[in-house]
Amino acid sequence: MQCSEIFTLAKLAHIAVTDAEAEYFATSISKIVQLVHELNAVDVTGVAPMTQPLADVEALRPDKVTETNQVETLLANAPQTAAGLFLVPQVIES
Repeated sequence: MQCSEIFTLAKLAHIAVTDAEAEYFATSISKIVQLVHELNAVDVTGVAPMTQPLADVEALRPDKVTETNQVETLLANAPQTAAGLFLVPQVIES
């Protein structure tokens, strides 16, 4: 990556970048890209894809309802409701 590309990205992100910072970022990103290219050259034939870094199985809780329907109770506190929804003032003009 070149410094000019860093300046372009910084401008798009509305971030002020000095010449030294642009040089540092360009060098760092180039090193990362080089590492990715080196990793792509590794032969992984016969290596099973890893789905998670830990061998443990996640403990999942049963998917069952634990709360009762409280819609009417919650809507009772609202100043305005309609069809089971809270009515609020319009804040975005069309």
